[in-house]
Amino acid sequence: MSSPFGPLPEPDFYETPMPTPYVGIYHDQETGERYAPESKANLLLLAKTGGGKTRCVLAPGLILHPGPAIGISSKDDFMKHVLKRRVGRNYVIDLRQIEAPDYGDHVIRCRIDPTIFIKRHDDAINLATWLHRVATLSMGGRVTQQADPYWTAQIVPCLAAILFAASPRGNGLGIDWALRTVENPFQSSSEAAVLPDLDETATAVDEAADQVAFDAEFVEYVKAMCDEVEQDEKAKDSAKKKAHLDLDRAQRAFDKSNKILEKAQAVHEAAQEEIRIAEARPTAATEPSWWDVRQYFMKDYPWSILPVRLERVAELSDRQRDSVALGMSAALFPWVYESVRTGAVGYEGDPLPVFDPAWMNVRAEDGNQYPTLFILAEPEGGGVGAALPLIDQFVAMWRAKTSTETRTHNLAITADEFTNTLPLVTADIIYSEGRGNGINFTLAAQSLKQIANRYDELFAETLRRVAPAILLMHGSPEREILEDAAFYSGHTVRTSQNIDQQRGNRVATQETVERWTPSQLAPRRNPQGPKAVKLGKLFFLGEPGVEVELPDINDFLGHLDRRDIVGIERF
Repeated sequence: MSSPFGPLPEPDFYETPMPTPYVGIYHDQETGERYAPESKANLLLLAKTGGGKTRCVLAPGLILHPGPAIGISSKDDFMKHVLKRRVGRNYVIDLRQIEAPDYGDHVIRCRIDPTIFIKRHDDAINLATWLHRVATLSMGGRVTQQADPYWTAQIVPCLAAILFAASPRGNGLGIDWALRTVENPFQSSSEAAVLPDLDETATAVDEAADQVAFDAEFVEYVKAMCDEVEQDEKAKDSAKKKAHLDLDRAQRAFDKSNKILEKAQAVHEAAQEEIRIAEARPTAATEPSWWDVRQYFMKDYPWSILPVRLERVAELSDRQRDSVALGMSAALFPWVYESVRTGAVGYEGDPLPVFDPAWMNVRAEDGNQYPTLFILAEPEGGGVGAALPLIDQFVAMWRAKTSTETRTHNLAITADEFTNTLPLVTADIIYSEGRGNGINFTLAAQSLKQIANRYDELFAETLRRVAPAILLMHGSPEREILEDAAFYSGHTVRTSQNIDQQRGNRVATQETVERWTPSQLAPRRNPQGPKAVKLGKLFFLGEPGVEVELPDINDFLGHLDRRDIVGIERF
């Protein structure tokens, strides 16, 4: 029986780097040969919690990758395992809501500022679109939630204008400036605004109140005089009529002064509210506003429609304008967290350096020491929303390198529990395009159901069908994958014998069935015991799958040091 992976290529074949994710060690039972086989460009790894995803597959795979690599996890154990052997420039972006540990001088701590991604006019629109699409993820929303297209068409151009102005192509003040500008749609006047005089309005209220008090007292006096005239039997009718007319005039004077008081009080209250709003409202002298954006387009893009759209929205009704402002605020919500904006919880002093994606380019002086970026992101908070545009930027970079034939190395992107740490909106698209763009994706999760819960059932099925390689570890409840593999195993003829109960004859029957049943293809537990090497089942599209050994990270490093596994050299 020949190896299901075919003959190993000669070493010269690997001089042109075309790596594939690490999928364990294959043990040929006929020849006794053990080697690390090639897999496919992208890998979907499924294993239950505690099944060994990080120690047996993800960390070894990132150690072996011959090129720049990105590791994403919610914990730092993944990073610590990789740093045992992977040398080169190491960066970490810690987006967790904890005090960041000290990982040593060989690890450079950084932060994410998306405005640095903007090099051209349309980059700002693409970034704004992406940030708006993932806005709900920072607040626990589903990946497949769709925004109202009407409001998207208003929010994205306005946000793009502000992001461009904050980028190196604008004023270079970054995400801090953008956060403050989004909150201030008001246009500052060239002249100081004339605010009402509270002393003057208060005096008017006091004077009106004094007049009301005087008129009320006068009404009581005239009313008493009128009562005396009415009680005087000798009083003439004309005197009584005059007394009633005086009382009516006094009452009308009281009503008039009372209205003047009410008006004076209303004017005073309005003046107080106007001053309160003026004091609370930022001005261009203290905070940037939407109206400060246009100037940053005048040098290279004076014809751009983006600042025009922003200013037009600023002049809409308060309700419409505020709806757009709230949408932009939601898109930038991750950077409200100090841990995301400055790079560390409770960080004192200057913020950490902004990570530049260009740092992941392989330089001539690097030799075989490739740059590595680790992103530590928790499923809660703003970390996830901040990491997604950075990964999208890397995908765009490698797509451009491939299109211009300047790509020299494949980029590895490995995400542990990716539904929590890297729930990319376009995961199915970039995953299926990874091979052509020179990107090796390894996405790990506990179950397809976990993926369906974060996205939806259709997305989970799509990802399963486009994944060129799927590695299941023991305990993975993935019947659909096993049923597909059983279908591709081919057919065989099975003969069964039954005894005729009436005649006592043996009756042989034949039926065509699938060569393997799903349960036979399921990954098994190593019969040598719980401390023995873990086993997994590797499935390629259209094939029934093979069993592979998955050594623990410590055993793997021993193999790596001894070079006693054929095929590891290819990495």
